[in-house]
Amino acid sequence: MLTPHWIPNLTLSFDWYNISIHKAIFQTSNQQIASQCAAGNSVYCSNIFFAKGFPGNTNLPVAQEIDGNGKPASGFFASVGTFAADCEGCYNLVFVSPLNASGETTSGLDFQADYSMGLWDKDTLSWRLVGNYTDQDTITQIGQTFNGAGIFQGVCLGLFWAHSSRSRRMISGRDCCRNWPFNSSTTVDADYTNNFTAINSPTLVTTDPAPRASVLGLNGSAYLRLDHSSDNSINGLPIRSTTNYSILFWVKGGPQTEKYVFAEGSTNSNTPVFVLQTLGGKLDVYLRADDGHEQVNFVDSSATVFDNTWHHVAWVDSNGSVKLYIDGNLDANSSAFSYVNNRPITFNTTAVGTLVRASVATGGTFTGAVDDLSLWERTLAQTEVQTVMSNGIATPVPALPPVILTGPASVTRHVGDFATFFRHGHRHAAQQYSHLSMDQKRHADFECDESGLFGVQPYDQ
Repeated sequence: MLTPHWIPNLTLSFDWYNISIHKAIFQTSNQQIASQCAAGNSVYCSNIFFAKGFPGNTNLPVAQEIDGNGKPASGFFASVGTFAADCEGCYNLVFVSPLNASGETTSGLDFQADYSMGLWDKDTLSWRLVGNYTDQDTITQIGQTFNGAGIFQGVCLGLFWAHSSRSRRMISGRDCCRNWPFNSSTTVDADYTNNFTAINSPTLVTTDPAPRASVLGLNGSAYLRLDHSSDNSINGLPIRSTTNYSILFWVKGGPQTEKYVFAEGSTNSNTPVFVLQTLGGKLDVYLRADDGHEQVNFVDSSATVFDNTWHHVAWVDSNGSVKLYIDGNLDANSSAFSYVNNRPITFNTTAVGTLVRASVATGGTFTGAVDDLSLWERTLAQTEVQTVMSNGIATPVPALPPVILTGPASVTRHVGDFATFFRHGHRHAAQQYSHLSMDQKRHADFECDESGLFGVQPYDQ
């Protein structure tokens, strides 16, 4: 390998090889064996036999089989026995089998050259040349020699361009299982099936949009409501039940006191509460557990959020360690939102513009606009928050993955046996049974719905 210092970013590699194979396996026909033995090739004569000790009767086996080299049959050939012949010394039989009767010798040079160079401001242009020169390539079979030396082959020139700028990249929606862009509907989840119910006619506003398309307009009495199971594994809600999660949205509104922008609650109890709300011009957060313990007790942002201009909010919770980003920047009071996540908190409602519990907090409905609400089942890094803020979420968004709560037990079966398994979980899942051994692969594909029962019958492949 060469890396000449007088040409930066150039790498040259060369590999010389010289390979010889003797007595390689070659599959022949009976005519090739007979012809090659007649030509004096002893390898082929070991598979052709002549009668010795003819009994005078063409229906009786001869006493011995002698191969084309004049030697009695031995080893495997002797174990086969003798056969009837027409006369003493007559051509009696030929064994067609792979023979160590081929040979190959090859030598040559593999080479590769790589070179990269800067292009414009943040891009890279790379060149790659890959090839081979064959100096010798001789193959001998059934007495004939083939020569393929002195050629170039496999020469390939590749050109690669890499753009390192992140300014126009859209983040993937992977792990974003709830996404309301409010572009053509006030209620539809563009990611999964978590569609809100619109109460008191919230509107799509196009006259004062956030950075993208239309927005959700809330007039102080309108709000969105979504009732769901408290089991997050079914459809990804409530989002706060996920150990690591992120909540992102654009918001615009004037200063107002304790008006709910985003909230999770329970129709079974007024105790558990999670709200992102207004407190004058600040964003205020309150989180209370099932036992009444206040996990986050009305903590306010340092940055102003409600001043009748658009602001982007990102609440990123990693098992109680919270980071709050306002307009892509870590809020100066971010550390004050963290808490010890060691208490059960049970929600079965999610709302935008109010808080839904046994009754709706109509006195806390928000006046303003919301856009690009997205809930993530993982924590986003600051760079990801900034990318979503600038570019939104790339579509189409992958479907929610299946969740397996109780996996099927392992069993051992033979080919043709039938086994019944049970899997407990949520969301449709296609599964595969497989078994690998030294000599075979057995597998079977099957699908399992939420009932959890499925059968599998292995077969050889």
